[in-house]
Amino acid sequence: MKNYYDFEEYENYYKNRDFHFERVILHSDLNNFFASVESLKDPSLKNVPFAVCGDPEKRHGIVLAKNEIAKRFNVRTGDTIREARRKCTNIIIGEAHYKDYIKYSKIVNEIYLSYATRVEPFGIDESWIDITEISHRNCPENPFLAGVKIANEIRERVKRETGLTISVGVSFNKTFSKFASDLKKPDAVSEISPKDFKKIVWKFPVDALLFVGKRTKDALKLLKIERIGDLALQSRHTLKENLGKFGETLWDTSNGFDISPVEFYHGRGDSKSISNSVTLPIDITAFEQASSVVISLVSAICEELRDRNIKCSIVKIYVKYSNFTTFTRQIKLETPAFDYNTILEECKNLFLKNVDWSLGVRTLGIGVDGLTSFSGEQLSFFTCREDSLPLDNALGNIRKKYGDEIIQRGSVLKYQNLCDFDKKHPAFNNNIN
Repeated sequence: MKNYYDFEEYENYYKNRDFHFERVILHSDLNNFFASVESLKDPSLKNVPFAVCGDPEKRHGIVLAKNEIAKRFNVRTGDTIREARRKCTNIIIGEAHYKDYIKYSKIVNEIYLSYATRVEPFGIDESWIDITEISHRNCPENPFLAGVKIANEIRERVKRETGLTISVGVSFNKTFSKFASDLKKPDAVSEISPKDFKKIVWKFPVDALLFVGKRTKDALKLLKIERIGDLALQSRHTLKENLGKFGETLWDTSNGFDISPVEFYHGRGDSKSISNSVTLPIDITAFEQASSVVISLVSAICEELRDRNIKCSIVKIYVKYSNFTTFTRQIKLETPAFDYNTILEECKNLFLKNVDWSLGVRTLGIGVDGLTSFSGEQLSFFTCREDSLPLDNALGNIRKKYGDEIIQRGSVLKYQNLCDFDKKHPAFNNNIN
């Protein structure tokens, strides 16, 4: 689909109601996901204030999730455990169990996949679902209404089959469907159609829009833009002059012109690349903090390479800053590799040379590409950093037998709370099976 940038073309695009405005996109958000899963395992937690946190003894013992009762005491995600207990003296604190969350996340995404092939996870507890095809097929005269019915059907199925609740937003693009999913919680469906998005969306503060953080909010305030409607009615040229390309993107999304596709789900079958990433519970501002996370990510990828008997020729990194801007960098290896030391060294160099830690890093990712098989040859016969293979293989075998937590590299332990994730964590991990 053409990506329009000229204002007049945008106006014609809207008046002609191009297929973009006929899309039906859902955004599903699992309500209080971590806390809800813990309550499924221990029903006694359902009727008491409860929060899932990092270990109180660790450097960053913070609230990762909380239930509805804890919310009534103003307990917030990101609060320290001390702050949470000050707000709610009888709050129950529990540790995170990522393997359980991953299991339920996969079950729920499988439900979504029974309705559409375009299912794009946005973290472990959220997904976009493009149900345009089934909506138009079910009700050609009013596909949007069909989409609302499908959203309610999915909501009921998730609750019936898993015991979890979801809030679903129905709209014609990804930005507004996510916006809609936040309108009513928990266990609800909300809709924003092409006809009424201005009435619903434009009255909200500008930072209610996806990817508008504090820095962008402050920059917009200097332009006397405080609500989404102010943003939408501002000159697109003015926004570009002050905020660059991102200013144009903000104008587009506030006016309903988010034409970004819902990506295909990549959680099944073989992949042409391998990636592993994690969204951190806090923004990190130094490589010292990031290094332990990088080590865990690289270890997971190397284990995958060994399991699949393949090597890589490209190493990639992915970073999302606290202001939601992202970038990727990659390097081509002189010799294809599979071992921990080689891949870790290249990743460290990419992070050290390219990341501005002062911006605060929200998400870190590692990927490898250019995958080739060993054609039946044994890994230990190769000379590529052969000295690391006995240790790599031993660690991998021990983890498989006794679990991921049984043994860790020493450099991981200092910031262990930032690395307490499963190697198959689906948060932004589109290529890990």
